[in-house]
Amino acid sequence: MDQTRAALLCVFDPAEGAGPAVAALIPVTSDQYTTTLQMWGLLSYQKEGGKTLLVSRSEAAQFAGRQAFDQLEALLSQPMPSDLSAYVNLEMLMVRHGDDIEATVEQMVQTVEQMQEMTGQSPGAAQILGLEVQGALSVAKEIKDLQVDVSLGNDGAVLGVILRAKPNTLLAKALEQKAIPDTSLVGYVAGTGGIVGCIGGDSDTLAEFLGAKVEEVLAATAPAGESPLKPAELKAYLERSLGLTSAVAFDYLTTDTESTFNGVMVLHVTDPEAYETMLRNGQKNLDATGLTDLYTSMGMSLTMTFKEKVREHDGVAIHQLIQDMKAEQITQMEEMFPPMAALMKNFTHMEYEVAFVGDYVVYDLGSQRMDATIDALKARKPLATTPLTAQQIFPKEGIFYMDLHPGRLATWGVTVAESVMGEMLAAMGPQVGQITASLKTLETKPISAFATAYQGKLQAQLFLPVDPIVKIKDVLTGQALAPQPATP
Repeated sequence: MDQTRAALLCVFDPAEGAGPAVAALIPVTSDQYTTTLQMWGLLSYQKEGGKTLLVSRSEAAQFAGRQAFDQLEALLSQPMPSDLSAYVNLEMLMVRHGDDIEATVEQMVQTVEQMQEMTGQSPGAAQILGLEVQGALSVAKEIKDLQVDVSLGNDGAVLGVILRAKPNTLLAKALEQKAIPDTSLVGYVAGTGGIVGCIGGDSDTLAEFLGAKVEEVLAATAPAGESPLKPAELKAYLERSLGLTSAVAFDYLTTDTESTFNGVMVLHVTDPEAYETMLRNGQKNLDATGLTDLYTSMGMSLTMTFKEKVREHDGVAIHQLIQDMKAEQITQMEEMFPPMAALMKNFTHMEYEVAFVGDYVVYDLGSQRMDATIDALKARKPLATTPLTAQQIFPKEGIFYMDLHPGRLATWGVTVAESVMGEMLAAMGPQVGQITASLKTLETKPISAFATAYQGKLQAQLFLPVDPIVKIKDVLTGQALAPQPATP
C-alpha cells in the first residue's frame, strides 16, 4: 500500500436499491491485489497502470464507485485536512429517506404510547418524545451537509465539525452572526467548577429561529386541541425570554460547598426591567404556555415561586427563585432507596438567589458566591484573571467556549457517591477507598470546546487531551493511588 496517500471510505446511496452501498478507495503501489481480494469474496477495480484500488462487497457499490472513480481519485490526491475526515450530504439523505425516517419516528412514538397505556401511565412522555424528535428532524431538513475531521497529536485529539445550512432557510439565517459576543463575561465567574464556559450571539435571530420551529413542530405533531401546549403563547414566550439575553457565563459543580448540585450563572441582558418582570411572572408564563398542563399530563407538577428581596448585599437586592418538581415515580424511588432522597432534592427543589447589577443578572444555585460576584460586577473587576483554556487554544471569533475538567468532575462524583452510598463504598474494601481518595485530589487538563457561526455555517471543535485519560487510568489500575493511613 502507498502510505503517503490517504484511503477513502465511501457510502453511496443508490437511487434504486436496498440501501446504502459501501466501497473503499485504497492507494496502492502494485496491481497484484485482485486475485487475493477475489478469494476473500470482494469485488475490485483498478485502472491499467493505476495506483488506486476500488474495493467493495456489493455490485451496487462497485457500480457507483466506478461511475465516480475519477472524481474520488482526484479527491485522494488533495491534501487531507486532518488524519480522519468524513463528509455527509445530509440534504440528499433527507430527500431520499426523510419520509421513511418520519414513519419510523411515528411508529416509535406510538410504541411508547402503547407501553404507557399498558402500564397505566399518562401519555405525556410519548408526546415529549414526539416533539423532540420532530424538532430534530425539522432542523435536519434545513441542513445541506456536514463535515467531520479528527486530528491526532502527542497531546491529544481535536474533533472538528462544520455544519452548512441550506440557503434561504431559518437555520441559515440563525447562523448569520451579525457581531461577535463579548465572551469576557466568563471572567465574572470564579471558574473553579467542573464545567465552566460562556455562550452568546445574536439572541434576536436565535429567538426567531426557535420560536418558528416550535410553532412548526407543534402544528405538525399536535392538531389543535389535542396538546396542552399553546403554540402562539409558547412561541411568544420563547422569543421574549431568549431575545432578552445576549450572553451567559456559567460555572457549575464545585466541591467547596455543602450543596451537591451547585453553580453560578451571569447573564448580560438587553432590558433588565423586562427580564425581571418575566422572572416575577414565571408561574404565570408556565400556565399561559401550557407547560404546567403538559407536566400534569405526565404525572408531574412544576411550580415556580419568586420571593422579593430575601436579603441585601452592598445595596443590591437579592431575590429568591424557587423551582419545585414533584412526580410519583421520584417519590417511589426515594422510598425504595432513602439515601437517594437528599440527592434527588438537588434536582427537584432548586432555590436560586437572583440579583440584578446594572445590565447583568446573577443566578446562584447553592454555591454561596453571590456576594463575591456582585462585588466583582460593581467594581468591573473579574473574579478569574486567566482565560479559559478553550479561549486560549481556539479562535477569538467564537460564540461558545467551555472547559470541562475531568479531575474536578471526578472529585464531585466521588463526593456525590459518598453521600448516597457511603457505607456501601466502605464495605468494598481498602482498594476502593484508595481509588476514591485519589480521585478526590485528581487534577487534569480540561477538555475544551468551541463553536462559532458565520455565513450560514456552524463550526465546532473539541480538544480531548491525553492527560486526563492517562491519569484516570493510573488511578483505576492502582498506579497512582493515594496512600492510606496504617491500621494500628
